[in-house]
Amino acid sequence: MTKVFLKITMKLYSNGWIQWGKAVAVSFLLFTLGCSFQPKQNQKKLTVLLGMAPKNLHPYHSTDSSAQLINNFWLSALVKTDSHLNLTTDLAHSWTISPDKKKITFKFLKNSNHQKAQIDAKTMKICIKNYLKKDSLFYAKSQWDILEKIETKNNFLIFKLKHPDPFFIENLKVIKFFTNEKREICSYNSKKIYGTRNYSLRENDLYFKNEIHFDSKDKNLPTIKIEFVKDEITKVLTFLKKDVDLAYNAFSHNKWSFLKKKGFKTIEAPGSRISYLAFNLDRFPTNQIEIRKAIAYGINRPLIIEKKMKNANVISDSFLPKSHPAYLKNLISYDLEKSKKWVKKFKKKTGLKEITLEYLTTPFLIGKEKALSFQYFLKEIGINLVIRSVEPAIFFTLIRTGKYHLYSSTWVGVTHGGIFETTLKTGEPRNRVHYSNPQMDQWIQSALRETDQNKRNKFLIQIQKKMIDDLPYFPLWKWNIIMMAKPWISLPSKTILSPEGSLDALTKVRYK
Repeated sequence: MTKVFLKITMKLYSNGWIQWGKAVAVSFLLFTLGCSFQPKQNQKKLTVLLGMAPKNLHPYHSTDSSAQLINNFWLSALVKTDSHLNLTTDLAHSWTISPDKKKITFKFLKNSNHQKAQIDAKTMKICIKNYLKKDSLFYAKSQWDILEKIETKNNFLIFKLKHPDPFFIENLKVIKFFTNEKREICSYNSKKIYGTRNYSLRENDLYFKNEIHFDSKDKNLPTIKIEFVKDEITKVLTFLKKDVDLAYNAFSHNKWSFLKKKGFKTIEAPGSRISYLAFNLDRFPTNQIEIRKAIAYGINRPLIIEKKMKNANVISDSFLPKSHPAYLKNLISYDLEKSKKWVKKFKKKTGLKEITLEYLTTPFLIGKEKALSFQYFLKEIGINLVIRSVEPAIFFTLIRTGKYHLYSSTWVGVTHGGIFETTLKTGEPRNRVHYSNPQMDQWIQSALRETDQNKRNKFLIQIQKKMIDDLPYFPLWKWNIIMMAKPWISLPSKTILSPEGSLDALTKVRYK
């Protein structure tokens, strides 16, 4: 028995579990509890461990991916995406598009009730108007410049656009309907928000700290408690506690792999989250194409995915999902010799003998492991990568002020070509690398206005090729969606997992 205990401990330690004391604690829990978990007594509460905590859950400010996923769980919009990333109705019953593509009409059914208000065309118009007011602090307000007018007629909500936009309906997902304690509709000044789905956010959880609670309106569904833990080892210890039922996209790949081997049931499915490497185009030397090409060819993505991510990710050369008809693959592959040639070109061009770059990351283990992998591969081609680890709030401040050479982040729920406007169009707020190219802007504008799918795809293909040629960003990989459960939880098939990582999957989980 002692040998088994020591074997587990050494395995944890060798897999990057740096703090010996915590490795011993985890192995002790696995050794003493792993085979003797007892069924949970309180089956009316489902406790779930998630990954990174959102800043807050106010719909006007839900800019980070965690907040958007959680808000999709308890708040509704006119439309939503289903488990196959297809656009479907949510609050509205149906919609139609005029022949000139400049008028979109949503139909509402009568007597569609919300917890604090009746949802109809007029109510939804008020909601949208509040989001788009001049003094509104809604984070995505700039996307709505295309809107010329909103009208209502009986049970119909009508949008009139300045010009056709194939992504307009998709963008409606971010305007979440809610009321507050004063029965105001979609008001920014709301301390308590009432949603539209089967679960409601508990009092005072809008600006939470470490956990959130959802109360079910359906007596057959349990209440849900969601916990967030920063430290990776503490996160595993938290999961091993008896009152935690599930972990959902919560761990680094090493921890998923290790716990899976210890018998915890897991289901996985392809996701729509895409990680990318961003280059500061306003700072030398990352503003030089030779350096960007050298880095793109020099990072061995297949090896990182195999060794560090345990094959839970898939290489992607584009921001588009692989199911998109315009998706391009094999645009750039690991090639050490090509990488070294680009470094040689840069040194000859600039006369520099040494190259040092600053890489910005957060203190979370997944980010650190990725940074160390990049550092290792860039050292092989003669680039010294200095890793700077800062808290998330400081991380984004430094990106906005351009105090970095490279950083890596993740886009969530990417389903269409609108991502290129967000990331590549000149002057866009989320074009954080300040990329600017008139030809690219023209292609993006054409793709946004083209309503014929085949013609639009041709523009999207040109955009992808140009992005790889210029490399303001380097797409890295798509993330799988992973759910892990305790022995007393019955997990259905992986088909309950959507590519966006929707929390709706939690409603399908059952106790044995």
